[in-house]
Amino acid sequence: MYKIKETTLTPTYRFDRSFTHRWYKKILWLILVVAITFVFFYGVSLYLFPNPEDFESGTGDGDGQGRLLLLFRLLYDPSTVDKLTPGARLFGVIVVIVGMIIFMGMLISVASNILNSHIDKYEKGNFDYKFDFHYIILGFNHSVPALIKKIRSDEKRKKNAILIFSDMPSNEIRQILHNELPEDDLDMVIIKNGQRTNREALESLNLHKAVEIWVMGEVNEFGHDPLNIKCTEMIADICGNNKEYKKRIGSTGKENAIAQTEAEYEARILVNVQFEEQSTMTAFQTVDVDKNWRHSIRFKVCNYCDDWARKLIVERQYDGPKGKGNNKGLYPAIDAPSGVPTDFDSNKHVHLVIFGMTQMGLALAKRAAHHIHLPNFVRDSNLKTVITFIDADADKNMNLFKNRYAQIFEIQSSVYYDFTQKEVEKHKFAPTKFTGAHTDFLDVNYEFIKADVESQNVRNYLSKLADDSDTLLSIAVCYDDPSSNLNIALNLPFQVYYPKDESKVIPVFVRQFTCGNLVDILVDGRYRNFYPFGMWDGCNFEGEKEFELAKKVNFTYAKGENVRFPQKSGDNYKTEEDRKLAENMIKEWQIDYKGREKTYTDRWSSRYSADSVSIKMRSIGHEGEKNFTLTDNEIEILARVEHNRWNMAQLLMGFYFDETLAADDKDKEKLLHNCIKPFDELKKETQNYDRFIVKMMPKMV
Repeated sequence: MYKIKETTLTPTYRFDRSFTHRWYKKILWLILVVAITFVFFYGVSLYLFPNPEDFESGTGDGDGQGRLLLLFRLLYDPSTVDKLTPGARLFGVIVVIVGMIIFMGMLISVASNILNSHIDKYEKGNFDYKFDFHYIILGFNHSVPALIKKIRSDEKRKKNAILIFSDMPSNEIRQILHNELPEDDLDMVIIKNGQRTNREALESLNLHKAVEIWVMGEVNEFGHDPLNIKCTEMIADICGNNKEYKKRIGSTGKENAIAQTEAEYEARILVNVQFEEQSTMTAFQTVDVDKNWRHSIRFKVCNYCDDWARKLIVERQYDGPKGKGNNKGLYPAIDAPSGVPTDFDSNKHVHLVIFGMTQMGLALAKRAAHHIHLPNFVRDSNLKTVITFIDADADKNMNLFKNRYAQIFEIQSSVYYDFTQKEVEKHKFAPTKFTGAHTDFLDVNYEFIKADVESQNVRNYLSKLADDSDTLLSIAVCYDDPSSNLNIALNLPFQVYYPKDESKVIPVFVRQFTCGNLVDILVDGRYRNFYPFGMWDGCNFEGEKEFELAKKVNFTYAKGENVRFPQKSGDNYKTEEDRKLAENMIKEWQIDYKGREKTYTDRWSSRYSADSVSIKMRSIGHEGEKNFTLTDNEIEILARVEHNRWNMAQLLMGFYFDETLAADDKDKEKLLHNCIKPFDELKKETQNYDRFIVKMMPKMV
C-alpha cells in the first residue's frame, strides 16, 4: 500500500510566510540578522586582531571604548573607523558597508513594508479593530447607501460606528459610498472584507456588542436567501453562547427566552434579514422560524420590494413635487385615487393593473390583497378589488403564482386572457377544490393577461377601464428595466391621461432604480399623475418601529375593552403605571393568551391588521382624526371588512380553509383553519373578536 507522508515545506516558503505575515515577525527577522552579523564580525575580529591594541587605537591612553561597543558602533556610524588602528581599518570599512546595508537598506525597507502593509490592510478591509455599540451591515447591495443615510440621519446614532462586512472589494465599496454619500456620513463608516457565512470572520466583528445588525447579502449572488439564513443562524448561535451577551440580556439560556422587562427585550440585538424572493418572505411569515433564536436575538424579515409596496399602499410617503391639496407629499391612495373615500354607499371598485410579474409586481399585488378591503363590498358582493397582471409570460407565471398561493385558488375563481391572438381568449378558472357556498366569498379577484405591452388589445382593455366611471383604476409598471418602464408609461392610451370623467384620477406608478427625478419632472399635462417608486435610495429601514402599532393590536386582543396604552413624554414614560403597561405590552408580544411563546406568524398577523387601520379609517371618513368614537353601525360594517381582510391575510400567509375542522377551529401546525369563511357563517363569539378590534382602533391611533 502506498504510504502518504507529510508535505515537506521548503525553508524558502517558511521564510516568505513568516516574513510577510505579521509586522512583529519582520522586526524579529531584522534583529536576528543584526545579531548574526554582529556575532560573525565579532568572531572575525577576535581571529584577526586578538590583542585589543591591534584593533582599537588609543587603548593605551585609557579612553578605549572596548571591542563590543566599537564593533556595534561600526555597524551604524561610519566615523567610528577613525577609532581603529591603521591595520584594522580595512576590516572596519567592510563592517561599515555591511552595517549600512542592514540599517539603511533593510531597516528602512522593513519600516516601509510595515507601513505599506498597514495601509494595504486598511484599504482592503483586512484590519482587526474591535468595536462596541456599533451597527453592522453584512453584505453590500444597492440599498446599503440608503441604510447608512437612515442611520446617520438620527442624531442619537451619529456617534456610533457603522461596520460594513462584505466580500466585495473594499475600494469598490468606498468609491460607491463616496459617490452617493456626503463626506460627513463617511466619517464613522468602516469597511471590512470577508464572507458573512464564515463563523471565524463573524466572531471577529464583536457581534455581541452591536446595537443592530442588517444581513443584506451581496449583489447578484447565487443563493442569496439561503446564505442570509445561514448567516443569521450563526449570529444567533455566536451571541447566544457569549457570556457577556447573556449578561447583557439578562438570560442564562433558552429557558429564559421570554424577556421579563422592556429593557431586556430591547437589549437583544435586532437582526434584520433581507430576502430577495417573495416565496422566501412568505415561507418565513408562515413558519415559526425564530423559535430557536428568540433566546438571543430579535429577528425581523424584510424584503426590498415588499417594503416599497408597503410604502406605496400603507405609508404613502412621497418625496417628489407632485400632489395637490391634502395629497401633498403623499402617493395617491389606491383605494381613493381622486381623494374621495370609497365608503359603504359607493358603487365603485378598485382595479389595480400591474405590468410585469416580477418580484416587485408580486410584492405590490400581495400588499394590495392584504390591505384593499372596503365597506361597499359588505353591501354589494360584486364590488370586489381586482388585481390584474399583464405579462408576456402570464400563462407560465400564473401557474407559478397559483402554486405559491394554492390555498387562495382552492376557494376563489380566477380569469385568464390571451391577448396574443387576433380574437381575445378568455378562460374563467373555477376554484380547484371547493364548490358552492365555500367559494368566491373573498373580496379580491385575480386576472392574468398574456400580452405584449404594446399590443392593441392591451390598449383597448386599459381604455375601457379608464372610461368606466365606477372603476378606481391604478396602473403600476413593474418590470426590471427602468427605461422600459418609463417608455411603457409614456405611451399608454389617451384615456388613461384624460378620462371622460375629468374628476377621475388614474395614478401611474413607474418603477425606477437609481433616481425618480425624470418621472418627477413630468409634473404637468398628460403625465401629471405619474409617480416614481422602487428607487434603491428610498427604501425604509425602520427596524421594529414598523411593529409599534402591531404591538398595540396584539395588546388589545390580550387585554380586552379596558385596554390602556402606555403614554410617553419624550423618551420617558409619564407615570410608573405607564412603564408597567409598557412592560406588559412587551410580554404579551412574546406570549399568547395561553402562556405559549407567540409565533412569528402571529406577530405578522398583528402587523397586517395594524397596517390596514388607516385604510379603514379613510373608508368611513375618519382619516387623520383623533379622539373620535365609532358608531355601532360603523363598528358592524368595519367588523365585516376586518374579517374580509383577515380571510385574505390568513390565505396569503399560508393557511388553508378546512371544512372538516370543528366550527371556528384551527390546526396551527398543519396551517388549517375553519374560520376562513363569510362573516355570517362565524359563531357570534368569533364575530365579536372582529367587532372588538375595530371598536378599539380609535384608541390605537
